[in-house]
Amino acid sequence: MKRLWCTGAGLLVLLSGCCSTGALTVADGELMVEEESYRGDAGMRFAAKAASPAPAMAARNMVAMDSASSESLGGGEMISAPEGRKMIFTAHYFMTVLDVKSAQDALQKQAESLGGYVQSITDDTMTLRIPLDKANGFLGDLGKFGTINSRSISGRDVTSEMVDMEIRLENLELMRRRLQALADQGGSKVEQLLEVERELGRVTTEIERYKGQLKLLTNQVDYVTVTLNMNAELPVGELVRRIPVDWVANLGQDLWNDVPVNGEYGYAFDVDLPLNFTVVSYFKDMDVTYAISSDEGVIKLSRKSDFKGATDEFWRGLLKRGFTEAGNFTLVEEYEFETGEGLTGYVISGKRQLNQVTYGYQVMLMRHSDELYLYEFWAPEVVFDGSIDKVKDSLKSVDLIWWR
Repeated sequence: MKRLWCTGAGLLVLLSGCCSTGALTVADGELMVEEESYRGDAGMRFAAKAASPAPAMAARNMVAMDSASSESLGGGEMISAPEGRKMIFTAHYFMTVLDVKSAQDALQKQAESLGGYVQSITDDTMTLRIPLDKANGFLGDLGKFGTINSRSISGRDVTSEMVDMEIRLENLELMRRRLQALADQGGSKVEQLLEVERELGRVTTEIERYKGQLKLLTNQVDYVTVTLNMNAELPVGELVRRIPVDWVANLGQDLWNDVPVNGEYGYAFDVDLPLNFTVVSYFKDMDVTYAISSDEGVIKLSRKSDFKGATDEFWRGLLKRGFTEAGNFTLVEEYEFETGEGLTGYVISGKRQLNQVTYGYQVMLMRHSDELYLYEFWAPEVVFDGSIDKVKDSLKSVDLIWWR
């Protein structure tokens, strides 16, 4: 309880309309302000609201939805507040896009068309504020701008906090009116009038402070904060936790490196390479073959050990996550195909920028016996698009049964 005392003559002023538990008075020459006593009808409204049970899911802190796979991301009613509750929602997405600047421009236009705005933007991160009633639609459409690698959405219940602020504001407004009435009456001693003016100033400052806080909370409730990380490399520790198989976590990293050339000729497994591709290196101890074309196309053949009990679904799911989460490729195509000997392979392809150049990248995964067979192809976008059909035909020539 805050009290303000001022000395003066023995005059009692009882202000009407206060609740029975307290008042602002001048008694025995002392002005006393009991701030907590100014509840009145607002206090009764608060009691009524507090008496009604809140929905079970409306906890003060609610954390929701950590992604499991790209297929499950985007769409659906992801953000929803229980009826009668005030919630602050935040969403954080990791995405892969072909061109960060173009994607940011398009997302800004999309947000503004919904009545939202950009809160902040950097080279690879942007934070948007989207109206609550448009947020689910906006998040559901994010997949149109790139590949969503992971997301997290959380909500915080601020109902009680906002109700408390509204009550405090009503009480302070009531106190200000009564203080102003005291000041307008005049006739009191100068010391008393000065104390009233000072208290009036303090109450006014408190009113403005609470109004500012309430305005901020209202804005946070009315707009969902969406942070988008685009083509951002995952920290090493996070990458290992998410994708513990090292070669999957490093999928596509050869785009950053020069193709090794040792002049050795050999194949990690039997396949007919597309016309214009020549083997330039073979590492027998690692079962890796590199072939290149004259227009910057690269093919890499390699073999990996399978895990006991692993299934096609396991490897395909992990491969797709490594492709998008670790490699930061925008998914373009995925499909199954069958070789001439009846084996089924899985192919995934995409694109990403590297040093201002867009590259295409495709990887084929095939399981046979206790090994995995990888056929990777990458090239600058124009070369990739011009060669992809020949590479797809080459995939069908993979021969594992007779080769082994």
